Amino acid sequence: MEFINNEEYNRDYIKIKEFIDGTINYDDAVALYNMIEMTDSQKNLYMNILKNKKYSQTLDMSTLISTIELINNLEYREDAYERINEILKQTTDINQIKTLTRVANTKPLRPVLISLGKIREV
Repeated sequence: MEFINNEEYNRDYIKIKEFIDGTINYDDAVALYNMIEMTDSQKNLYMNILKNKKYSQTLDMSTLISTIELINNLEYREDAYERINEILKQTTDINQIKTLTRVANTKPLRPVLISLGKIREV
């Protein structure tokens, strides 16, 4: 085991903590861990910080993007809201929910179909 002086450890801690704080869920933090070049002691520090990090229930970035694309491809607002209701089980992040709702609100309402017989009755 190599010796780490306090100054170097503190610098590494702050840098790694900032990386981890920038992730929205555990999967993103692990993906970042695999992308960054680190020494063994930095890897150990990263995993220790990650073990103590509490994440709220959120969608990872790729899932959020694919969900936005899915909602954007739906034709009507009601269909988009149904999809958002399914997603609410996976996220409690208010920013993600608002983003999905904004995309849904760009959709037109489903037209109400009225038969000719009902129109003639009026």
